[in-house]
Amino acid sequence: MLSGQILAQAARSSVPRAPIAAQASIRSYAAAAGQGSTTSTKPPVALFGIDGTYASALYTAAAKTSTLDSTSKALETLSGVFKKDPKLQGMLSAPMLTVSDKKQIVTELQKHTGGADK
Repeated sequence: MLSGQILAQAARSSVPRAPIAAQASIRSYAAAAGQGSTTSTKPPVALFGIDGTYASALYTAAAKTSTLDSTSKALETLSGVFKKDPKLQGMLSAPMLTVSDKKQIVTELQKHTGGADK
């Protein structure tokens, strides 16, 4: 039995294997075709947590659609709205409001910030 295992191991080790560098050049299904190191949509600063996840996703989406400037301006405008009315943030996080009520509030904010297309 032991001699059979030794013989099998010797047979496996004598088979020629492809070099590792040749295997690394194969494109997997996870990467989109045509996207390589030429266009980087990776955020310049790594952020963590729920806020970081959403911020990274927004940056990536804006970079892919080439709308970084307009997205930045819309966020600055939205930040200004929240600074002008501090009760707005409390209103959006209120558990008494329904989802449809919050959607109406966000729709009104989009009208004021000019971000109805975002």
